[in-house]
Amino acid sequence: MPRRKKIPKQPGWYESPLILQEYRLAHMGIDLSRMPFKQAAEAFGVPELCHAILMNTDVYTIIAASRTNKDTRKAAQKAFRTLLEATVKPFIFHDQFPGFLKTMKETGLGLMGSLLRMLLMSNSALQIDAARGGITRFIRPDDLNVVVPFGALSKTRDYFSKIGYTHFHSLVPWGTYKHAVTHVIGAFRPARLGERTCHVTITESVGNIMHVVLAGPMTCWMNVLTASKVYCAYPTLITNSTTLRTDIRTVDFPRRIGGCYNTKVDNSEWTGKCGRHCPAMPRNSIGDKALASFGWNAGLATPDSRFPGEDSVLSSSIIQWRLSEKCYNERCPNYVGRRPPL
Repeated sequence: MPRRKKIPKQPGWYESPLILQEYRLAHMGIDLSRMPFKQAAEAFGVPELCHAILMNTDVYTIIAASRTNKDTRKAAQKAFRTLLEATVKPFIFHDQFPGFLKTMKETGLGLMGSLLRMLLMSNSALQIDAARGGITRFIRPDDLNVVVPFGALSKTRDYFSKIGYTHFHSLVPWGTYKHAVTHVIGAFRPARLGERTCHVTITESVGNIMHVVLAGPMTCWMNVLTASKVYCAYPTLITNSTTLRTDIRTVDFPRRIGGCYNTKVDNSEWTGKCGRHCPAMPRNSIGDKALASFGWNAGLATPDSRFPGEDSVLSSSIIQWRLSEKCYNERCPNYVGRRPPL
């Protein structure tokens, strides 16, 4: 009687992506340790297998895999869509997700805030360490934060009203966002079917949604997801334990200390040259090679613009911006010296 193949013990949800990958593949009847090397290319060429593996890796790996070939790109886009649906589930139920994507396309709505950062940190070492340390803000966002272009607030409000959100009320724009928004409204959906009470914040921009995104006071907030792409102004800092905030003196907010999530006023701890991501260097939404993007929606392409190589989201408004006034990285040409104590 043949011996039964040993299946790895089911790991906790917080274990590393490699352990989760081994567990899932074993239950699919696939033992990569016994697979000849010459057959590896054929195995990973199977879209279902590639999708199962990418579902248990971080977003950096998903984006890198999408650059290999056409089939892997489709699997990567499908994996990212699955992660997105699971991330917004507390706020958008499974049967409401297709309608939510349709509303994103029709209104130009973009996701931002803590929920998007949680999506971009999925299966990363930072999220795993945070979960082990009991830091829940990486696995449970407080609200669904969306931004819409000028003129789309009413239609967006009607959509959230149809899916159960009530008690719409005006909010005061905070800090650096004051010059970039026209209206901010909040609403909540009462708990039902065992789900917790969910809050949504809708921000209307003075123009393009990038006005609001690039007005963020911290690097971890300068990301946005549209119906076709996800954009990151500082992609290398998404899974970093430290986030850089602006050094503008008129912006005053408490600093988070401890755990896996710390805010810093200066970038003196950066390793290597800042390059295009120097916080003191003026940047432009047109032709900004440091602004990373990933087309996650296989069925929807972002229209091109009058600027070669730029899509309509970035070029509908020409925005000049910079995060900070000074750079404190000794390896950067823009270095101004050590930051004085606050």
